[in-house]
Amino acid sequence: TWDLQTTYNWYFKFGSGWKFFHSFTAFLIVFRLNSAHNKYCNALIVIQDTVNALRSIIAETVCYTDVKDPAKDKATRNRITTWKVDVIRFCIFFGLASRIETRIQHAIKQGYLSEAAMQITDFDLMRLRGLLHPEEFDVVKRLLPLHRLDKVEGGWCCPGTGKYPTCGFHTCSLGSWALLQLRTRVAQFGVHPHGPVERVLTFVSHDIMDLQNQLTKISQSAAIPAPLDYMQMTTFLLILFQCLLPWEIDLEDGCFANIFFPSILAFIFFAMNLMCADMEDPFGDDVSDVKIISPLWDVEVETLQLLDDLKDPAMSFFTFHGVPEDDEWLLPRGVAEFLVLTEERPALAEMEHALRGRAYEPRKDSKSSSGFISSENSNMPRRTHDEDLSRTMELRVPRANASP
Repeated sequence: TWDLQTTYNWYFKFGSGWKFFHSFTAFLIVFRLNSAHNKYCNALIVIQDTVNALRSIIAETVCYTDVKDPAKDKATRNRITTWKVDVIRFCIFFGLASRIETRIQHAIKQGYLSEAAMQITDFDLMRLRGLLHPEEFDVVKRLLPLHRLDKVEGGWCCPGTGKYPTCGFHTCSLGSWALLQLRTRVAQFGVHPHGPVERVLTFVSHDIMDLQNQLTKISQSAAIPAPLDYMQMTTFLLILFQCLLPWEIDLEDGCFANIFFPSILAFIFFAMNLMCADMEDPFGDDVSDVKIISPLWDVEVETLQLLDDLKDPAMSFFTFHGVPEDDEWLLPRGVAEFLVLTEERPALAEMEHALRGRAYEPRKDSKSSSGFISSENSNMPRRTHDEDLSRTMELRVPRANASP
């Protein structure tokens, strides 16, 4: 434009219509940015409410179960411990399932699942395997039949890459299945004499209903895209504005007005347009997207600390599984380990060996990053489940000759 104006003295005067055009363009991009920011803030609130509900369900189940009349026989105590373990693992399962569900909804929306997204999904399923028993994990594989997706290699422009078309691919909600398992456990110990206090069940039911509402918001946000016409119109107006702006500026105004000013405006407007594209879809795997992985790890650490403070025998059912130092799945998000069932850890290690191509290597430090001693590095003798139950009963049931 500078050369044409210098050589041929070409420039245009658009009159008063130009003021309306650039005002309308600026208003539209600012309005879109404000809408995207509100959607991003609402996503943060959804994650916050989800984590708070998970914390409440776990704390209410662990602290308020078997306090009215503590059980004395071994079979009842084992059953109570099993209820607590099931509630804890399905709460964590729900957080992971919501993350997988958004990824699958994005894949169905765009028509394919990328190879990188498929790899991350396999690692998330590996983490779920550490929380589930074999028959439960078989149900998850039926609800999420990823084996039905056929890989299509990339074209000449993207050699060595591939994608998995999702045409006709339908899944059942893993989050809804996790909530169904939670409701089933609550129904079991809710009518049991050694279950929690009746008024506590109202709080637990309310928290589960809150999780259902947040799951619906997450899935709908991923399944319903932003209006394509709205995004195309905004981008078209930005391009048209940047193409016409240099012709409106007089050549005699100098280099600053003809080169620097249009460049700065182009940088600002297109940066705002990119920010809108990042925040309009807040649930995903992009760097700027809202993720539940880090707060979910906080819930895991807090849960194990709660069990340790109460000397609850349910703690012996869980352990932390660390990730290798070159991990690109959880370490970039500040998560160095995750909670798994002790008895299902060998099956998880087998899946990890198949995914990473090498056997699991324990961390060199004796303690995990959460402060709890890892089971493979601990030299301390581990108490059996019956010993934990006996110790818990000694703490809960006062002796007959004990002083007030």
